[in-house]
Amino acid sequence: MANDVYDELPQAPGRRYIRLCELQLGSGADPLQIRLLPTELHKHTTAAYEAISWVWGSPVNSTTINYKGVELAIRQNLDDAMRALRLPDRKRTIWADALCINQGDSDEKGDQVAMMGLIYSCASTVLIWLGHDHERMAADAFKEIDHHVVSRRLTKAVAEWRVVSEEEVDLLNVKTWNSIGSFFRNEWFSRVWIQQELGVTRSAAFFWGSSQIASDIVAAFYQWVAWNDYSGSSMVKKLLRDSLYAAGSTFGLAATFRNTSGHTSASSSFMQLLDYSQNLLATDPRDYVYGFLSHPSARNMSTSADQITYWDIMDNSAPLVTPDYKKSIDEVYRDIVLALMRHHTELEPLTLVFHNESTLASDAPS
Repeated sequence: MANDVYDELPQAPGRRYIRLCELQLGSGADPLQIRLLPTELHKHTTAAYEAISWVWGSPVNSTTINYKGVELAIRQNLDDAMRALRLPDRKRTIWADALCINQGDSDEKGDQVAMMGLIYSCASTVLIWLGHDHERMAADAFKEIDHHVVSRRLTKAVAEWRVVSEEEVDLLNVKTWNSIGSFFRNEWFSRVWIQQELGVTRSAAFFWGSSQIASDIVAAFYQWVAWNDYSGSSMVKKLLRDSLYAAGSTFGLAATFRNTSGHTSASSSFMQLLDYSQNLLATDPRDYVYGFLSHPSARNMSTSADQITYWDIMDNSAPLVTPDYKKSIDEVYRDIVLALMRHHTELEPLTLVFHNESTLASDAPS
């Protein structure tokens, strides 16, 4: 029944279409109201929409939204995000995968997932929803992060930074820094898809409850904290401890999505991404592969240009495999290993194979 509300997207050679969600104005307990609008993506213009990056959460925590008289099931976290991000005085056009892709149509889902990198790169900004701020930590955490970035001029060259002394560390507010640690431990930093969503975006902002902060401010702060840790400051050890691992990996990997210079081809770097993805979280195990297919190293392409755009890579190359949600998990993993082996003269891709009791007990080849 829910599929009936989704008009089929146009199909035309060389053209790309997505659905946008027009979020109607509202606030508080007002019911969510939306319109789904087919839209064509264009290379040379930034589309007038914002893309939401969020954690799906458990299917147990679900609700519905009424559209065309049909109750569409959505995760509670998306309902929370749209309520927090809608505007009280005007419409807001967004893109959210769970709503803008017909999840009941495997063919459409595969086609749209293949375009995910372009969808996020064409958005005017990415709105990163971290969830409610039940413990009221966000405002203090974001204020402290912004304060250090501005007062210490952290957007300047690293050569201008200095190590935070023991005396300065002891003066920092422990409660506020515990809030910063909670921010960096948010599950969002550990999800497979967000690496791409942050990596290809033009700009992004974190939303935690009613507080927000620009992603480039957070990235600068993280780099400064990590640099201090490397340089011998006790700041991380005393105040943040194990909070930075996922964030560090995310900011580092996201930057590699923007590496579009020179010769780009499928190589061992994509194998390294797959190896790294084992530390991440995904609702669908097939997304451990599909979530990285918009990475330049997943594309079969070579160019003599000194600099090409992300759109050029997506437009003039093919991914190692094509997203197909009708395939089983085993089939998807087999396909990517075979594709990688076609680009290697040795059996290095087989080093990615790991077994558990279930696979060892099955007929799957080892």
